[in-house]
Amino acid sequence: MNNKIILSLILGIFLLSFTSAVLIGTYKINEEMSITNYCKDGTCTYMNLTSIKLPNNTILNFNTEMTQNVQDFNYSYTPTLEGEYTFVTCGNPSAEVICNSDTFKVNSFGAEPPTSATAISNLIIIIFLITLMIALYTTTNKINFEQWNNTIHKKYINRNYVKLVFGAIFYNIMKNIYVIQYLLGFVILLAVTNTANTYAISTITSILVAFTIIYSIGAILIAIYFFSHVQEWIMDLLKHVSDLKWGTA
Repeated sequence: MNNKIILSLILGIFLLSFTSAVLIGTYKINEEMSITNYCKDGTCTYMNLTSIKLPNNTILNFNTEMTQNVQDFNYSYTPTLEGEYTFVTCGNPSAEVICNSDTFKVNSFGAEPPTSATAISNLIIIIFLITLMIALYTTTNKINFEQWNNTIHKKYINRNYVKLVFGAIFYNIMKNIYVIQYLLGFVILLAVTNTANTYAISTITSILVAFTIIYSIGAILIAIYFFSHVQEWIMDLLKHVSDLKWGTA
């Protein structure tokens, strides 16, 4: 019986040399991952991790029993080299030892490396938003806000309330363009953070995350400041209308 098992093991490994291994995933270097395999016909009572071939072609022999979860078998392993790993597992479906060979990849990202298209798309977004911020600032400097404000007052007097509401909203946003610029800056910050995360630049990422939290708190202060300006504008509108009624305008 032992000879039969050994013969089956040798035959299984021999057959594996003619078949392509399956890539089970990409994992991060120096972080614990799970080497996983399963019994295809559902009759395995055990499965052993036989060996792991490292990226530098070193072969580690294990012959260690894997932890069973129904028909899935797992083994916790922490890779310390970047590259492709090949592992062999052997189980006993139908009372015969059958071996499988699979692979996994390890890098600093814990995923497939980002393509140049990712960096280019993030760069395009950042440049577009910065250009938009500059364009908004330039545009608001050319707007005659006093004339615009008088036009809104006339809409109130003429009781054109729909145009009044939309005109007032747009006026206050453009008058206080820093609100839009702050929001655009937040999107730029997220794009930069996403780029740092994509390329696993941990030192920059930690700084950006802290800055994002501070920036988020700042958004609350900006909102309060903005609504205080809106309130002042509404009070000015009501005072203007009141003066008209009393003939003091």
